[in-house]
Amino acid sequence: MYKPTLFIGLYIYQKKYQYIELKNNQLKSYYHFGKTINLAEVNRVKLFAGEYTMFTNAKKLTVALDGMEFESKVKFKSLMDEIQESLILEQTKV
Repeated sequence: MYKPTLFIGLYIYQKKYQYIELKNNQLKSYYHFGKTINLAEVNRVKLFAGEYTMFTNAKKLTVALDGMEFESKVKFKSLMDEIQESLILEQTKV
């Protein structure tokens, strides 16, 4: 069925890279070899069942909170709150 080397490889990859990384206004998820989303392009944020899903016109990125350390989770939630507030402000200006 599954080879142990595949699981060992995934474990080493996930230990080497953090679950998510914020750099240059881009959020990169390294889960399953990663996705990147530009935070300036996010037009909707959804929280459901402990997962944040960010949407742009072309992409979608889901980040689960249960795998994060407490401090990282607090920072991430704060970032999502900032993005949601800025989206609300943009909508009220229109």
